[in-house]
Amino acid sequence: MQKHKSNYNVQYAVIRQSRIDRYHVFCLVCSADIGVAHGGIGDVKKHVLSLKHMSCNCAQFFPPSSDTSVINAEVLFTEFLVEHNVAFAASEHAGPLFRWMFPDSDIARKYGCGARGQRV
Repeated sequence: MQKHKSNYNVQYAVIRQSRIDRYHVFCLVCSADIGVAHGGIGDVKKHVLSLKHMSCNCAQFFPPSSDTSVINAEVLFTEFLVEHNVAFAASEHAGPLFRWMFPDSDIARKYGCGARGQRV
């Protein structure tokens, strides 16, 4: 039987380990637990392509031409802060740090996650 693997979260950002057991994953979009015991990553892919998942899609919140890469970076960093119990005040310093670390990155240049939410 297949178990949840951490690379599922990397390949499909909307998937997390389920609270049910290690043979299920949780879809953040649908708020549903999906069994992966028999097909593993194939079950995840099947769900993401399903009508149920597509009907729950949050695309209506973003214009079709919207680039969500900056939003994705902000969400991932915020998730990191929460997961590791790091103070949210650290987010104030993340944007400038990312711009120093990655000067050629458009995502780092536009990153604005913090209490003031300032984007450059």
